[in-house]
Amino acid sequence: LRMFIRVAIAQWLVSYNITIMKALFTSCGNLVGHLGQNQSVELSIDPAQAEVIKDLGFGTSIVFLILAVFLSLIV
Repeated sequence: LRMFIRVAIAQWLVSYNITIMKALFTSCGNLVGHLGQNQSVELSIDPAQAEVIKDLGFGTSIVFLILAVFLSLIV
């Protein structure tokens, strides 16, 4: 009986947390959707810069990816 109660409580907690996470991610997705609809910007990269980006190694590209994410959060 004690084990059954533990399993039931664990199952309830997991399903409850999944419901909360789905609601949170839905809210975040809706927020991003609303923010994205307000501003539409089209960017183009100079071919010389595109060639430099294409020739980046794996480690360097990860560093630049993290930097780009950080800068996009600030702007």
